[in-house]
Amino acid sequence: MRDFKFVSLLTGDSAAGWLSRPIEQPKSPVLSECITAFHMNLARTCQFQIMPVEMTYQGTRNAVFTWNSLGTILNKRSFTLDEMAALELTPELEAEFARQISEDSKTSHEEQVRLRLRFGTALIEGMLNENLPAPMAAIDALFASIVVQSWTAFECLVGDLWVLAIDHGPKKWIEQLVQSKQINKKEMPGPRWGSHLRAKRKVTFQTLPNIRRLYEAAFGELLAMEFNNVAGGHIVALSAIRNVLTHRAGLTDSTFLEQVAHFPEFSRYKVSEPVLLDGECVKRLRQASLELGLALISFVDDEIARAEGKKPVAVV
Repeated sequence: MRDFKFVSLLTGDSAAGWLSRPIEQPKSPVLSECITAFHMNLARTCQFQIMPVEMTYQGTRNAVFTWNSLGTILNKRSFTLDEMAALELTPELEAEFARQISEDSKTSHEEQVRLRLRFGTALIEGMLNENLPAPMAAIDALFASIVVQSWTAFECLVGDLWVLAIDHGPKKWIEQLVQSKQINKKEMPGPRWGSHLRAKRKVTFQTLPNIRRLYEAAFGELLAMEFNNVAGGHIVALSAIRNVLTHRAGLTDSTFLEQVAHFPEFSRYKVSEPVLLDGECVKRLRQASLELGLALISFVDDEIARAEGKKPVAVV
């Protein structure tokens, strides 16, 4: 039986913790917009993942409160489906139901979370354990959506961040780009090199190798090494899985196997097998997007601040 590890996606998630906090403003105001967009793009995945839990929890809670209301007001707890369908919703029943909802809303945040994990996930895991096709397909779709959105958040960030860095950062970054032969010095448009290069499609950020190449060319090999070091290099796995999900209907190919060969959780796959995600894996992939994104933001923000004479402080 397949273990979806759905609860693992909802618990112990440092990404969800960071994304639930207010955004800390960077030292370089020019970066604020792209940081806010990155935050919101990843925050959507956290909001999306709790939707099935919230719906099943509220369904269970409302059924219990309805049952309590009928017992209290009508002094009857045994109904057929036909009787329930014909039952008139009186003001007394509505008031009793509303009273219970009001009492429920007063419980602590910790208790609210505990109840959702206890009752909200119980039904979902029960359906998954019974191998019911529709719930399994729905959770697979949820996992895939989080992975694709996590990559999209990272891809958008690195493109916007690179352009802003070249537009507003130290001149040495432009000099390093020219030395690396990534751009032609004769094409210098003026003070907004980054914006010009992207507008003319001289630089693109749609693949991980291209992103790393451009970051290494502008900012140096040490920063490029972060792509392999941060979060265990799982940004590579995130990119590879996103590609097979969006371009190969979730089926592996030889390129995928080569890219993920050194990640134990993916080394078992063979060509043309479906990628089966679980909550732990999805959480790890989103974490890679978050951690590497923050590392790149911190570097660019510190360097721009240093060039402007401001004291660098890491973005966390």
